[in-house]
Amino acid sequence: MTINEIRMFNRYYTSILGVFDQQTFGLPYSMIDLRILGTIGRHDGITANTLIKTLNIKKSYLSRIVSKLEKDGYIIKQKNQHDSRSFNLYLTKDGTHLNDFIEKKSDEQIATLLASLDETDLKKLTTAMATIKNILGPIVPDNLEED
Repeated sequence: MTINEIRMFNRYYTSILGVFDQQTFGLPYSMIDLRILGTIGRHDGITANTLIKTLNIKKSYLSRIVSKLEKDGYIIKQKNQHDSRSFNLYLTKDGTHLNDFIEKKSDEQIATLLASLDETDLKKLTTAMATIKNILGPIVPDNLEED
């Protein structure tokens, strides 16, 4: 596979996932906004620095998103007990409800995408995805195991 073929696949797959959509599931949030919310939900008390490293996102961009989610009442920041320069991030009750909704909608989106595949093609697809992760994992490790 050439670089061009890999880039074409990346464009195709990010389009399927809606990575660059300004709104996801009819909400006023982008995919990265919701990814940050979900990561906080899966890793209660995560720090912004860990999010920056894990998601490979610029500090200023993360700060804007965190501020927006905090202003909208979905997350709270608390000073880190061990490092007063750092904050731990948590979902509020509303944030947990929103995250549950997003998880449900994401599952439905993938189920719809896969509904027309037979068992053989589904196995091929999941094997191909595992292969990509196994090959690239040592080069680009997943710092946080996602569910």
